Amino acid sequence: MFFSSNNWNNGREMNDIIPVSSALSFEKVRSSLMAADELYLTPVFGPALMATFEAIYSGSVPVGFADGDFTTLLRILQAAEANLAFYTNYDALQLRITDQGFQRQQTENFGTPYKYQEDRLRQTFKNRGFNAIDRILDLLDAQFTELQGYADMPARCTTRTDIVQRTAEVNAAHFINNSRLVFLRLVPIMTAISHNELRPLIGWQLYTAMQQALEAGTAKERVGSGDPARTFDELRHKCIPFVVKKAVAQLIRETGSLTDRGLYFIATAAASSENQTATPATRREAHDAAAMADTEARAAADTLMAFIEWKWPEYFPGRPSDVFKRDNDNKKTFWA
Repeated sequence: MFFSSNNWNNGREMNDIIPVSSALSFEKVRSSLMAADELYLTPVFGPALMATFEAIYSGSVPVGFADGDFTTLLRILQAAEANLAFYTNYDALQLRITDQGFQRQQTENFGTPYKYQEDRLRQTFKNRGFNAIDRILDLLDAQFTELQGYADMPARCTTRTDIVQRTAEVNAAHFINNSRLVFLRLVPIMTAISHNELRPLIGWQLYTAMQQALEAGTAKERVGSGDPARTFDELRHKCIPFVVKKAVAQLIRETGSLTDRGLYFIATAAASSENQTATPATRREAHDAAAMADTEARAAADTLMAFIEWKWPEYFPGRPSDVFKRDNDNKKTFWA
């Protein structure tokens, strides 16, 4: 865990992340923090890297780093753990278990929140927690690749050869509000599209070469000595818009869902500029959204092929229209 009874200080350690009461004891939230680690953080970062994180929190600085290098990392780790702890055990934290059974905690001045407040709180805790995990992954890739356990991190091992590897990459191609939940829903679809549609589009040879470079960790190294400079990582990023748009279109078409709650449209009521309503998409609206994503995917495919023709001409498979470009001289058949 990234909170402790020694540092709790009447809730001040958590108060920088979530404004909790000073009366909240560490023992009250201890089991919830442990559950957040077991359910969410450990499956993403792995036990080895989690052990490294906990050692850093305890004050043990890894070789090659300074004390101040981990300030931001620890703060985001605490944000992920705290928000997911409250999201996971939201109901249990409002109850007290005694020899007389379960009791709801309530005082004269404060009662339990209304239903709509509970829904908003759960949604906020969930979004903040999962978004913090994404921020940790980005920070690790940028600054802490030498940490013990990073190489065996499950999130890295499972996405190392994927075309789309991060929530931010999806969000840059198609807005999903940086939701890791939406990203996880898109992962199997994007994997299938990469194999079944992207690979035939750019050619098996180039696709295989890119996969081998991603697997070996050499995707950012320059390929060849000619001009312009090129890397397989650059090619991967050029493939992302096509894969994401096709995946978004397929998800909407199959389930009518793009967010973790479904495909919603937000409108402002005429009576008040502050009164926003979100309504589920109709079948026609979902079909229109999918058709628009398909159109954008075709445009992304044209852009991708133009890029390959420019920087990877030896792998360029040609265009379908090129079949009509034929010299008819001395041929028994010809294109009219």
